[in-house]
Amino acid sequence: MKMLMSFLISFTLSAQENSISPIIHLTEQLECDRETAFAMFTKNDQLTQWLALEADIEPVVGGKYECFWDPANKNINSTIGCKVLAVDSNRFIQFEWKGPVQVSEFMNNADPLTVVTVIFNPEGSGTRVDLIHTGWRKTAEWDKARQLFIKSWSMSLKRLAAKLHNIRENEKHGSVDYHDIEKKLTSAKSYFLLIFKAGPKRGTFEQKVSDDIQQKHLQYLFQLRANGKLYLQGPVLDQNSTLRGIGIFAAATKNEVESLLEKDPWVTAGGLVYEVYPWMGLPGDRLP
Repeated sequence: MKMLMSFLISFTLSAQENSISPIIHLTEQLECDRETAFAMFTKNDQLTQWLALEADIEPVVGGKYECFWDPANKNINSTIGCKVLAVDSNRFIQFEWKGPVQVSEFMNNADPLTVVTVIFNPEGSGTRVDLIHTGWRKTAEWDKARQLFIKSWSMSLKRLAAKLHNIRENEKHGSVDYHDIEKKLTSAKSYFLLIFKAGPKRGTFEQKVSDDIQQKHLQYLFQLRANGKLYLQGPVLDQNSTLRGIGIFAAATKNEVESLLEKDPWVTAGGLVYEVYPWMGLPGDRLP
């Protein structure tokens, strides 16, 4: 514990000396032991259940801490190149972090990069997780990025907490009781299921133009996520399929979803068309 306290004091003083702006500090109570909580941040197969679509994590100092939200194009919307800076197994891990396309121009070229520290402490019958994200510069664009990550980290930690809660409930009951299912169904909410399909102009653009549209398309989708409209989205990995992606929207009406999709750069360019269906789901896990 002394080593942990020395470490925390060291990085806090460093942030003050470099005149770096307010930190993000979020806490979440997880229904699991400290070892399980630590594994959720350090094992690829655990991390991809609540944070990213793919991960390449090496939980040693200097090891990779790479998360990918667009596995088909790993150079954008990822933390490619980020490293583990410090780690004490089951106690804390500190790693570099990058931003999505809408803030990548300044955030991913900063020297040093922003830094995320996650601390795990036993509390009650579970584990308290403190997530501290530092390195925010004092400009308007950096403050916008910080606000984006306050929302993003908060949503991600709540997804993790919901996942671990569900695991504990299943272990507690052994098998799922039908009356429990009925009770859960009363909390079901209406969402909208999005299906992207290849549009009539897909594959007709020069590579440079296509890359530019793809970047703007991803930026737009991640902005919808930040605004609380789009909660899940991802590409269909079968390149031979006409299906290109799926998503789940939380919106008041189908017309609202369609209005948002009409502004998508790939839809505007004719590279994607879409279908929207009313859908019922249970809040929790990866849904709000």
